[in-house]
Amino acid sequence: MKARVLSLVLLSLAVGVSAGEGTLTLFAAASTNDVVTEAARDFSRQTGINVKINPASSGSLARQIVSGAPADLFVSASPKWSDWLLEQRGLVPDSVRELMRNRLVLIAGKEVTVPTISFSPDYAIADAFTGRLSIGDPAHVPAGKYAADALKFYGWDKALADRLLPAQDVRAAMLMVELGQCDLGIVYATDAALSRKVRTVATFPEAAHAPVIYTLGICRDTRSPAEAKAFWEYLQGKEVAVLLQRYGFTPNSAKEE
Repeated sequence: MKARVLSLVLLSLAVGVSAGEGTLTLFAAASTNDVVTEAARDFSRQTGINVKINPASSGSLARQIVSGAPADLFVSASPKWSDWLLEQRGLVPDSVRELMRNRLVLIAGKEVTVPTISFSPDYAIADAFTGRLSIGDPAHVPAGKYAADALKFYGWDKALADRLLPAQDVRAAMLMVELGQCDLGIVYATDAALSRKVRTVATFPEAAHAPVIYTLGICRDTRSPAEAKAFWEYLQGKEVAVLLQRYGFTPNSAKEE
């Protein structure tokens, strides 16, 4: 740990950051809230640089950044929104990196009986449960877009069209299942693992949707570019890679320290 702290101090000096300077704001996809909060706490403890987390759906956060919301870094649950921000001049060119990956799962309430799910166009998904299916709003929630694509891939979208309940982000989609408002939901594997009120029924084959890739970028209008660069580097390091794995994510290759 002492060696790690020393390396971070040296990194801070290299980019002009003095311990205790500034406060960063990380706009982060809702599904990353727990892991980035822990990473930010560790980073702050080691460098003295405070980090605030603003969790929400990736699309909502991207639009907030373009509208002028003060943000220093952005973690998106889909490359779509980081690419869009680059087009809108909201992120520093060449700062966008793949940070980690996730899997899409079908969840059910603990007391809900669900038969074995078969991922096939011939499977009558509408007959497998009686209530509604909760997903993130596909318009701005990456988990919802992945879910909508997966349902369409198997031809299940039409049968379930009037039974979908779109939510403001993936955590809200899981909450609907936790509260019993929906029998089933489609969320990330990492979200399901955090809840004691739902269970994973099945994991969607990766062929059913685009890869669940999370990206990290530095906001062009950051008020603290040196501190933002230091945290950007830290989030891509080996220490955070271990943390990501503990939360169930698949980290991108960690950088050599």
